[in-house]
Amino acid sequence: MSETMERKIDELLGFPEFDPHGHPIPAANGVLPSAYTEHEWSPLSSMQTGQTGDFMMINDQSESFLKYLDKLDLRPGTRIKVNDIIEFDQSMEIEFNDKSIFISGRMADKIMVSALNID
Repeated sequence: MSETMERKIDELLGFPEFDPHGHPIPAANGVLPSAYTEHEWSPLSSMQTGQTGDFMMINDQSESFLKYLDKLDLRPGTRIKVNDIIEFDQSMEIEFNDKSIFISGRMADKIMVSALNID
């Protein structure tokens, strides 16, 4: 693809800094977005009960995982609160978009969040 075509597509899309899964898109000069380089993200599974975080990136590109996230309407940019962690299997009750669901510990390992200090 020519650089001109690449610039036109970028312009048409509104110069996105992240792809739909939260992965950074480098600028034309190769520099990653500051929102990606300035923050530490960790797996949702590392959060504690009562903590809130912003869903930043998906660490699994498998079709089945992406379809499940879509079914849940859970995607990067969503604010998530951890309501409970089940000691037995580390599954989590999370709240987002005015609903509460349970997810497996395995799933929580694949959702990268930026933890917030919100009570």
